[in-house]
Amino acid sequence: MRTLSGESYPARVTAFDANNDVALLTVRGGEAFPFLKLATRAPRVGETVLAIGNSGGDFLQPRRGQLLRLNAASARADFPGGTLEMTAPLAPGDSGGPILDGNGQAIGVVSYISVDGSGRTRRSYAVPVVEGNELIVALRSGEKRDVPVVGLFFDSLHSGLTDPPGGVVDAVARRSPAERAGLRGSVRDDQDNLVSLGDVIVRVNGERTRDANAVINAIRRLKIGETVVLTYLRGEETREARVTLVPRATVPDLP
Repeated sequence: MRTLSGESYPARVTAFDANNDVALLTVRGGEAFPFLKLATRAPRVGETVLAIGNSGGDFLQPRRGQLLRLNAASARADFPGGTLEMTAPLAPGDSGGPILDGNGQAIGVVSYISVDGSGRTRRSYAVPVVEGNELIVALRSGEKRDVPVVGLFFDSLHSGLTDPPGGVVDAVARRSPAERAGLRGSVRDDQDNLVSLGDVIVRVNGERTRDANAVINAIRRLKIGETVVLTYLRGEETREARVTLVPRATVPDLP
């Protein structure tokens, strides 16, 4: 960890919740650190909130907004649900920053944003971190909650638009269960133009999956270590693959 004054301190992850993309770090240092207290009351719809982020090259900049909704559902399966929805004008780079209430206490951690057709932020979302809530209790007890994956990255543009519809595989993580099972992603030329679509996942354990969100949701309802049967199309041929679910932390991102 590096402070604004340039000092560095060793830190380690002592607990995490991959579904909410929140972790607890323990920092070792010789002095007491300044910190934000967690709010002891639940957030209220309509209250003014202040988000602190790093987007646009502006480090630790405030973005003010209004809290619109509690326990908001996510539009994508790989985004956390149960978030706080607000009007604070956040942007990529603000994720992980705190959301403060009128008392200067943290009520959330910035998670994701939704944008309109012109790319402007419509709504911003934060994972609630109120003192004593289930997430905070689990983190402080040292729990490490990962999510089950097989190592697939999906094509959000074509997902659900194939015939029949399904989750279109854009890429497969190296050394992942999906790679060992022989699944393939999309093919692109030297200019990154799409040549052919990857495998299309149409069923997970026999359950119909009409787009990438359905595939991810079906997998995340299972447990790490379980074996899942993926039914997929490669061209006009229907195939099956048996894949063992592994923790997200063990699967590398794309190069």
